[in-house]
Amino acid sequence: VLEEVYLGIQEDINNKVMLDKIELEIDDMKIEKIDLESIVSKVIKEHKSQFMFKKMSVDIDLKDTFIHSDERTWYYVFSQLISNALKYGDVQSQLKIYDDSKHIYVQSQGDPLSESDAKRIFDKGFTGANSINKGVASTGFGLYMVKKALNHLEDDISVEVDNNITRFKITM
Repeated sequence: VLEEVYLGIQEDINNKVMLDKIELEIDDMKIEKIDLESIVSKVIKEHKSQFMFKKMSVDIDLKDTFIHSDERTWYYVFSQLISNALKYGDVQSQLKIYDDSKHIYVQSQGDPLSESDAKRIFDKGFTGANSINKGVASTGFGLYMVKKALNHLEDDISVEVDNNITRFKITM
């Protein structure tokens, strides 16, 4: 429980810092060659106890996914997406993170996201029906900031829903 409180506070701080950087146009990005698999592995390790509690498995298939970008921004993006997968994912389900030549996918299984919620998921303050149904504390701020952060890097994110599968697609 204490670890969850700590992660929640850390997430709030990271959201505020990222918002300030983007809205105040503070450009402290450090563009360098980064290894996305290494970043994802760090985020997974930080949430290890939550994965164990939900008995959720992880499948990472980002072989040799090196890009030239800002590591802190990508760390923030993966932290938010993985945190959401843990909040809304089913017990004993799987989180899958993989890529093709132009996209990175973060896919989880959970309560179906409605079509109307999927259209608004990146809107500031939008929490959606699953937040209410699952009783999850949600601000509607994380995915809004993910979209803004990726747009700041000139990348984009969208969501695809297929029954109980929610798949975030990052276009680089």
